Amino acid sequence: MRISEELANSVAVKMVAKIANQIQQSSINMEQFIEDVVRKNLPEQVLRTYHDFPKYFRTTDRFKVRGPGVGYEIQIFTKELHPMCEKWDGEVLLDESEAVQFMKMWNAHESLKVSHEKLRQNIYNVLLQLGTYKRVQENFPEAIDYLPAPGQASVQTLTVNIHDVQAQIKALS
Repeated sequence: MRISEELANSVAVKMVAKIANQIQQSSINMEQFIEDVVRKNLPEQVLRTYHDFPKYFRTTDRFKVRGPGVGYEIQIFTKELHPMCEKWDGEVLLDESEAVQFMKMWNAHESLKVSHEKLRQNIYNVLLQLGTYKRVQENFPEAIDYLPAPGQASVQTLTVNIHDVQAQIKALS
């Protein structure tokens, strides 16, 4: 049985799912870090007032991260909304130790994303080059568990009801 491009991509995505989960967890950790910094930097009275009267505040969930060694293009989106003061536009200023910690997290996150995509692409290419189940079994047995059984036809679910299409064609004749 032949390995199609769609099947190769599907298998590659499944095989790198662990790294995708690590990337997601890394994002969550960075978001949490920024939320903690925002909460720490906002005055307690503002947070209490926001908690009691949220409709009177402009809010944001997008922050520009700035600090020593941090690029100005880094933007983090958080799950929680935070109050915005008139003179504050959602820019998070990190002190030196926070910037070092954040950049370690950021660099590890970006490295994971690059390795994820590179590995996914390499798996995809290997499967296409091998081309058949038999050659995959012989040369890349790690992928066999992610392939559908050889006798099993991989049937795609139709997104359009075929009977509706047939009825429309008959109506045109």
